[in-house]
Amino acid sequence: MHNESTRDGNLPQLWQGAIPLLILFVGLFLAVMNFGDEATGGPVQIVLMGAGLVAGVVGLSNGLTWSTLEKAVSEFSSMVIIPIMLLFSIGGLIGVWLASGVIPTLIVFGSGILHPSIFYAAVLVLCSVVAMSSGSAWTTAGTIGVALMGISQASDLSLPITAGAIISGVYFGDKLSPLSDTTNLASGMAGAELFVHVRYMLWTTVPAFLIALVVFLFLSLRAGQHVDTAQLALLTGTLSSNFTISWALLLPMAILIGLAVARVPPLMAIVISIIVGVVFGLAFQRGDQTSLPQLIVDYWRTAATGYEAHTDVADADELLSRGGMASMMTTV
Repeated sequence: MHNESTRDGNLPQLWQGAIPLLILFVGLFLAVMNFGDEATGGPVQIVLMGAGLVAGVVGLSNGLTWSTLEKAVSEFSSMVIIPIMLLFSIGGLIGVWLASGVIPTLIVFGSGILHPSIFYAAVLVLCSVVAMSSGSAWTTAGTIGVALMGISQASDLSLPITAGAIISGVYFGDKLSPLSDTTNLASGMAGAELFVHVRYMLWTTVPAFLIALVVFLFLSLRAGQHVDTAQLALLTGTLSSNFTISWALLLPMAILIGLAVARVPPLMAIVISIIVGVVFGLAFQRGDQTSLPQLIVDYWRTAATGYEAHTDVADADELLSRGGMASMMTTV
């Protein structure tokens, strides 16, 4: 059986096309097995480059010219420029919103819904809010989620049900968050606008969320009425003592949502939201001992390298120390 011809060569046979994929899968497995969480800091990228080079060799062996391969790489790279710029901008937005108190405000106000009679349902909603505002399912699960598990254990509530509510909430929030790197990457690779991608996901995610909410609400009503919120109170108290918490700090999130509804291009919406975050940060989080020019430089640095918290509370520092354009380098 002969290969089909293309303009510059022949299409590879199935077994030839499988070689780069096999190398990719094996390489990713070995990278994760040997480097763990540090795999995305370089080892995975080496695997991707290696698999790409092997794919190039397969193309050359089937009559493709090197210039044809370079042109294909160039065309694909032009498709991902905007998603890459979006990812960098989102990293800057997360850092600025952390420093300006926007995300801490969302966490503090979100924790206020944690009522004993609706504990599991409240956990679902709280984790959704935090994950949507931070753009990270894993960070939310590893911080707020751990605190909620402690509350559940101290209150003699079901740990498996609590864990289910946490996981359901963080992934719902992460998938619908315009700050999520995976959501941006998925829309970029599919060639869809970010907000269009999020809007179409609503058709499947919102019904699933509502069903989960009803189930967790039913389970909450059957659970005990006493909830020990000491751990969560420590976290929210730490945020309140280190940031000015105000309802006005919810406006940047409302503005971002409004820009999305108005179908403003995502990159422009994110950049506007960064500027709004800086303005609100200067208005609400300005210390008496810091000059305005120095504060602007600090927000500049935060947008580039991320926000670093020093609250002396490990959970709060882990939750807040993130963001910045540099944090997106491993994803890019």
